[in-house]
Amino acid sequence: MDAEKHRLRILQNLASLPGSRDRIGGPVLIINVFRNDLNDKDKNNGNNAVAYENIVSLLGYFAQIPEDQARSHGFTVLIDGRRAPLKYLRRALRACQQALYRQIRQVVIVQPERFLEQQKLNFDLIKEAYEFKTSLTSVHKLSKYIDVAQLPENLGGTFRYDPHIWYGLRERYENFIVKANNWLQTTKRHEKASLNESADSFDSKKTIIATDELYRMGNDLLDDLLPVSATSLKSGNADWNDAAKKIEALLKEIRELEDASVHDNKKVQKTSALSTKFMEDFEQSVNNLVSWICGAGEKWLLTLHEIGDSADDARQLVKDHIELENKSKDMMEQVNDLNDMADKLLAEFPENSGSIESNKEQLNRISKAFCSRIERQKRVSLQSVLFHEKLNEVSLFKIFLYSVASLMLSSERIYHEVIEMGVSFIDELYVDESNSVGRSITRDYSAAIVHIREKMDETRDRRRRCEDLLDVRRLKLQQLLQLYTCEKDGDQATNWIEELHETLVNDYDEIGCSKMELAILREDRMRLEETARSTYEYGKQLCQVALVLRRSLRMEVQPQLALNQRLENAWGRFCRAVSESEANLNITLAFHSTVNEVNLRLDDLHSKVSSYQANRNKNSSLIYSINLEKKRLAGDIRELKHIAEMLIKQIESKSDRFYFSCSHFF
Repeated sequence: MDAEKHRLRILQNLASLPGSRDRIGGPVLIINVFRNDLNDKDKNNGNNAVAYENIVSLLGYFAQIPEDQARSHGFTVLIDGRRAPLKYLRRALRACQQALYRQIRQVVIVQPERFLEQQKLNFDLIKEAYEFKTSLTSVHKLSKYIDVAQLPENLGGTFRYDPHIWYGLRERYENFIVKANNWLQTTKRHEKASLNESADSFDSKKTIIATDELYRMGNDLLDDLLPVSATSLKSGNADWNDAAKKIEALLKEIRELEDASVHDNKKVQKTSALSTKFMEDFEQSVNNLVSWICGAGEKWLLTLHEIGDSADDARQLVKDHIELENKSKDMMEQVNDLNDMADKLLAEFPENSGSIESNKEQLNRISKAFCSRIERQKRVSLQSVLFHEKLNEVSLFKIFLYSVASLMLSSERIYHEVIEMGVSFIDELYVDESNSVGRSITRDYSAAIVHIREKMDETRDRRRRCEDLLDVRRLKLQQLLQLYTCEKDGDQATNWIEELHETLVNDYDEIGCSKMELAILREDRMRLEETARSTYEYGKQLCQVALVLRRSLRMEVQPQLALNQRLENAWGRFCRAVSESEANLNITLAFHSTVNEVNLRLDDLHSKVSSYQANRNKNSSLIYSINLEKKRLAGDIRELKHIAEMLIKQIESKSDRFYFSCSHFF
């Protein structure tokens, strides 16, 4: 606190702000420069600077005490210079100019008692030209500037001032101001922080104790600042009146904030109770719905797990599943309502987000799983209905086939009976007849016989046409079966060629390390190629036969053309892979041949160099042949390097293709 910082200087009465006012309402500030302790310290120059700083600091502190309205009139500074040396007065004036500057309305100096000092002071005031108005006067003429009731007793007035009492009241006042502001700031910070229930209850207890103490401190301070008796020591003190107004304003603000805090606490408690009720209702609804799903709903669903022994049983199961599905739709509407309720609770009560989110997630997970199981079992029951209906159709078709077969047998039997009956009928018509006396009678049945034979021929022709149509239909069915077999075998041949292509690409990409290994690789590849060629020829023949069958049956030929194109594409890829494999084998063979040739020529060159070194007579032709051989070897080595680079690129490209295929697969 500032009062405690300036305690010693205030109690020494180095300067004072008694709380009085001048004639226009400006605060009065008194500087006493006649004290003996200052005169003693003035003997040492080091201590003089400290004394000057003390005056400046104290004046700056006093300048902050009056209210803005009083400070707007300007300070009236009284400097008691009756027994003060001139240099102390100068120091006091400089301190006023530094600490108060434009806040000073006038400076009144109680002039020294000695005449010579008065003249020096007048000359000094004229010489220095301070920023404020300065007047010299005597104690008896101070009433010209300040009312006698506002002058302290040591300057001939009636205004009573005791530095010890002033310091005690000021210390208590500043202590109260600090505690009150701290309480206000803490309370406002707690309101903004939205603490939890336990913290709120704890802080509210602390706040109640703090307000009681503040009320006691404020009321006691008001009693001392505003006494009932008008003759009290502190009567008529404007600063105390202003301090009392500020204390009353702080007490009022504390009381209002406390009431608002109590209201907010009640509101928070009400909101908390409402939140708790909503949370309990939400959790209860979720628990009820989950209990139904895991209990009655699960039992209901388990009773519908069968597929039914007949179409009627399956249809009944479908009806039961539809009923359960309708119930699940009602359940999902409740789930959606609870999700909306959860979203609203999350927006209004974010502190309970953990519990709300967990309940919401559990409800959605269980309900979706339950509905998906209902949907699956409904599909199973529908498939059961379709299955049993197809079984019924098959049974009906079997009955129809049996009836057709029995009709065919019956028609064949009737046909033979008709033929036999017609023959016997004709024979009967050719029999001679005789009358009762035994004489033969001739009857002409030729027209009847012709009619019978025509009818029999028509029956035979109809039967023959039916048999021909049956043969045609049988041939068509055989062709359809043959077409199906050819296309299936053609598709299988295409798949075999594609598999052989994959085998060639993946398993026949090795590079042999010798001519023997290369020969083995070439032989294996040729066998693979022969197998693929025979498969291609077989598939091509099948495609040609299938195309002829489709045209014979007057069916669409586009599917067969597509199959033929697929076969040709597969064979083309295989041929290209064979060509690449052959090229790679040739490159590898060339590499090994070149390596062997280079090794042989290196051995030959080594022998020539050795003989050249052993022969003492240097033969120029031998040197020429050695150099020529070196050049040839250099060219062969470059060619070998080129072949090696081609093999390396080939291996790297295969590795890249393998990596791409694996990454695409995964």
